[in-house]
Amino acid sequence: MDFRYIQDNIDNPTVPLESEFVISAFPLAFYHMYDNFRYYEYSNKCIAPLTFLRQLSSFDENTIKFPVHFTISGCNEVLSILEFKEDIDSFYIPNHVYEKLDTKELEQSGFTVSIKLDTREYEKATCLVLKPFRSAFYSIPDVTKYLEIHFKKAYSCLRVGSIVPICYRDHSLDFEVLAINEVTHDSDSGNSLVYSLIETEVELVVDTPYDSDYVCS
Repeated sequence: MDFRYIQDNIDNPTVPLESEFVISAFPLAFYHMYDNFRYYEYSNKCIAPLTFLRQLSSFDENTIKFPVHFTISGCNEVLSILEFKEDIDSFYIPNHVYEKLDTKELEQSGFTVSIKLDTREYEKATCLVLKPFRSAFYSIPDVTKYLEIHFKKAYSCLRVGSIVPICYRDHSLDFEVLAINEVTHDSDSGNSLVYSLIETEVELVVDTPYDSDYVCS
């Protein structure tokens, strides 16, 4: 079957992988179909243009891992691409990540950023220790089950020491990732501080919240 009508570079020879790209980036709320993706404001997942997938297809397929993960220059968070869309030419990134970028630099660069692909094979997370910032999380029925479902849906991977939000009703609740697989932020583990939540069963441990105002009724 001839696939060239779908992808016109299908017969082109592959080239060595480039790991860094300059892309235009905006908050997820700027995406014109934002209401369909509002949930992912509280995630590490973004929307990317289909043209970026076409760029990736020119590289040796053995060097690209899906979902695609990357970091943004000046930000320590690892992001993944939720979907590639054909009607956009910019990346749309959750605001809790976007707000960590330097606003002045963004304006001076015309809202472009440098991203670097992360092609590592992450170790699977099997145990996740979270510390909530607010005791409001106690209002969630069957809170452990809720968090298990939503962390796996919203995050393809997590970094030890990160502060991440989870959607609950019309707001978010922040959690610090204290440990993964018994590895803490103080551990001498280098790049292995990032763990995958894809196709893995994770035991969830929720520590006491940072605020001390909660009183059991």
